[in-house]
Amino acid sequence: MEPTNSDHIILDHYKKVAKNQGLHRNSTIQDPVIRDAEIGFFLKSLKRFGEDRGDFNFSVLDVGCGNGILLTKIKERFPTLDLYGMEFSPELLALAKSRELSGVDFYQGDARLKESYPKKFDVILSERSIINILEAREQKQALYLIADHLNEGGCYFHSESYFEPLVNLNRARREMQLENIEPSKHNRFLREFNILALRDHKKLVEIESVMPSNYLSTHFFVSRILHQLIRPEGGKVKYSHLVSFMAEGFGPGVGNYSPILFRTFKRRN
Repeated sequence: MEPTNSDHIILDHYKKVAKNQGLHRNSTIQDPVIRDAEIGFFLKSLKRFGEDRGDFNFSVLDVGCGNGILLTKIKERFPTLDLYGMEFSPELLALAKSRELSGVDFYQGDARLKESYPKKFDVILSERSIINILEAREQKQALYLIADHLNEGGCYFHSESYFEPLVNLNRARREMQLENIEPSKHNRFLREFNILALRDHKKLVEIESVMPSNYLSTHFFVSRILHQLIRPEGGKVKYSHLVSFMAEGFGPGVGNYSPILFRTFKRRN
């Protein structure tokens, strides 16, 4: 499959990410709260999956594994898992391979292509990688392939961005005379109908996640609205103590203001 203009947008962006951020844990997401929450979501989800099946010898594919930070954390916590990392960007893949993680197979792949899935897996993960597919038809194709390559009873855990909560966030910003937040040019947010298609055509049912799907909602409201209203001229622009304090005080998962949702899907028998 020859790279399209959309593909070049993604490849060029992540070439810069690889050069500027290297093996840093916040590669692809500069907000440390989001990265910590995502890692926690995936680790807790894998723990529950293993406890439910009674062992930790199952297979896991990370679709769009980036520089390998998530699989590094998974390997540390669950060393017996059979781990695979698919990555589209050659530069990010090289970084992931440089970690030399024993028992982790990092390989070049395209989530839209059947041949990029070497077998069926017990668990498939995606961390803001489906949104890097910029054509709606191709996003659906990738989601369908993920569903097709889950073993019966397997789970798909994802942390992906959605359009509907972004609408809520921007409505709240406009009330405070703040400008809308728009998706970056290398992102196409999912919509709820994408999930209905998985349910109706690919036998995936959504089940309750180990963390609320809107877990990051409080953080987004505080960091993207309240902090900007309160911050004095010259105050810290991002990731301030104020944001951490207020978000912790309110507690996670208040409202529906986080475009990034934690969702869990299970393949029906």
